[in-house]
This record gives sequence, C-alpha cells and structure tokens, in this order.
Amino acid sequence: MRVTALWMSLMLCATALLADEHSVDFDQHTNFSTLKTFAVREGKINSPRPELNNAIVGKKIADAIRAELKAKGLKETVGSPDILVDFSITGEDYSETRGGPAAFSQGTLVIDLVKRDANSLIWRSVFRNNEKNNSRLAQKLPEDVKKSFAAYPPKQKAVIEPEPAAHVVVRDITPKAAAAAALEIIQATRQNTAFVGGSAHPGLAVSLNNLERTAQAVVEDDGTGPARTEGRISAFMKAMRDTIDFANSIADRRADSSDSRARSRELADKLRSLLGP
Repeated sequence: MRVTALWMSLMLCATALLADEHSVDFDQHTNFSTLKTFAVREGKINSPRPELNNAIVGKKIADAIRAELKAKGLKETVGSPDILVDFSITGEDYSETRGGPAAFSQGTLVIDLVKRDANSLIWRSVFRNNEKNNSRLAQKLPEDVKKSFAAYPPKQKAVIEPEPAAHVVVRDITPKAAAAAALEIIQATRQNTAFVGGSAHPGLAVSLNNLERTAQAVVEDDGTGPARTEGRISAFMKAMRDTIDFANSIADRRADSSDSRARSRELADKLRSLLGP
C-alpha cells in the first residue's frame, strides 16, 4: 500500500508539473469589433536547443496564428492592416538537481496584437507549456496557438470608454550610448549568479551573451562604414528586444521565485528605457 501511495503521489506531482499555464491581457479602451485585417510579422525564437530554434517551428506557429485569426473572421493583408501580430518563443530546460540532466522542458509562447495606426500593444497571450523534452515542445506549440486564441476577441462592455490623455516623456539616447549602458546592465545582472549563471536561467544567459556581443560591436564601431554601422545598430536593437521579451517571460512564470520574477521585470524595464522613442 505504501508503494501504491508513493506511486500515486509521484503521478500527481508529474501531472501538476506538466500543467499548462495561460494568461491573457488586453486594452480595455480598444474596440476589437472594429479590427478586421491583420499581418503576421517575423517571430522570435530564443532557445539554445535546435529542436525549438529553427525556421520550421517559426513557420508552423505563424501559420497556426493565421488560421486562428481567419477563423475569427479577420482577413490577412499586406497593405495597412488593422493589427500587426508579433510572437516569440522561449525555451528552457529544468533539472531536479543543479547541473543534473533535464527533468522537463518549458516553452513560453507569447502572442502580441499591435494596433498599427497607434503602434500600441492591445492584446497579449502568454501560454506556458511544460513537456518532457524540447522535441515534444516543438510538436505541441502550434496546438497551443489555438488555446491562446480561445478567448479572442475579449468580452467587453457595450460602451467602450476612450483612453484618457496621458503625458508621454520621450527619452533621447544615441545607439552608442544605449549600447554602453546595456553593457553596464549586463555586467550588473551577471553578478547575481543565483539569478543567471550556471544552471540558473540558461536561456537568459544565452540572450545576454548575444546582447553583449552586439552592444560591444556598436560601442567599438568607428563610423567609417555607414552600412556596417546601420547593420550593427539593427542587430543590437533586435538583441535588446529579444532579451526584454525573455526577461518578461520569466517575470510571468508562476513557477519562478518572487525574487527571480522581480529581477527579470527590473531587467526588462532597464533595457526598455534604452530603446528611446
């Protein structure tokens, strides 16, 4: 009986471990019934594992998003769509013991709907899926798209109040200054090895390494080749947005400690302040 009870306990733990997490947030001042067209932009995949980080997975996710939005009555267009769709995938492996083999893999699918004319985020779905390995995650993520859009469009009041006017502070910062500041943020973040380093958030460590490399290239750029300079700045900005997305995905994880979630949110806010207007 003890063996049976132990087996049942382990099965319950495994079931809880593999449970999906899903959250949706939206702008209450947006009338979603007026949005009729969309375009899907290139997605971002942030994972050191090739099972997830490949173009085939990205295409499957993009195609699944198109299918869901068309099923909701929206039309895809390449010219002036009402909605721009962004999506990102992050993946991390978790082990039972520090440095041990992976016990399970966690994939986070974030889908953002951006209102094109205002360039503002109006809807976000965060779907977190735990599977036994990354190959299984790659198979399940397209199915998670359907679950992500289950509550779209959101339920709204009959009368939607317009958004109140707000004072916007515009930050003016040069790319080289932003890159130098990003390097300082990276160095300060790495000092906390319990947050990033070793087996702690390896995906974030990879993202920070890429950000450091691209930021250093901008700092060291001598400006003699305008095309190369522009390419380095573009790569740096993309790396910064990818790192912000990854940090935000950690901040949204219920399984992470409150300290890790707070540090991730702080990291994302610091980097976001460098993006400028």
